[in-house]
Amino acid sequence: MRAFTMIELLAVLGVLMVLTGLILPALGGAYSTAKLSRDMVRLRDNSMMIALYTQDHQDIYPFPNIQRHPVIVAPRWVNAMIHGRYFDSVTQADHRSDENGVGFSIYMSAAMLYDWRLMQPGHTVPYNEARPVPVRSSSVTFPSLKGLLFRGENRYHDGLDGRPLPHDYYAFCCVDLWEFPVANADTSIIKGHWQFFNGGRPLHQENGIGTPVLATWFGVKGQDR
Repeated sequence: MRAFTMIELLAVLGVLMVLTGLILPALGGAYSTAKLSRDMVRLRDNSMMIALYTQDHQDIYPFPNIQRHPVIVAPRWVNAMIHGRYFDSVTQADHRSDENGVGFSIYMSAAMLYDWRLMQPGHTVPYNEARPVPVRSSSVTFPSLKGLLFRGENRYHDGLDGRPLPHDYYAFCCVDLWEFPVANADTSIIKGHWQFFNGGRPLHQENGIGTPVLATWFGVKGQDR
């Protein structure tokens, strides 16, 4: 039985490299799709738990009583849910998080914690003066068009598909056009990038207000797309 010559060995390695180049993008795409699908299920479950919470709390969205700007307070919605025993721990709300909340990135819209009248262009208050207020779910004008929960950062695209990774995660807004899952106020689920949820309009922000889904213009009276 003869041994492989160097030329034959190099030829085999070349074929393997070509096959690897063809397979990895497909694997990366499948991996990203699976993670996105899992997040969509998670957000749907969380939005339904929030619906239960509002039923038990006079129609009020989970309200962490922290006196900071609503965009800072909104991600703490899970604290109110744990306090009310709707979740045993933060890991029930976000499988990517540890018990201390490290890695948690399922955010609630600040519109669910803020006076919509202060979320109008030209009517915002200075960032350091903005404070959360209880908001009723029945005050959402367009439940199927107003985002309630979203994945604030993702790790769906982690290099297997060959795309460059300047950072170790991608934020929902407002540079790259990665698709993110969003749970609407009616518990329906949709996916899209930030420009989609901003209705294709130029981004305009004032005092922390104006980010699609997170701090939608006109708050609970507004629309995300």
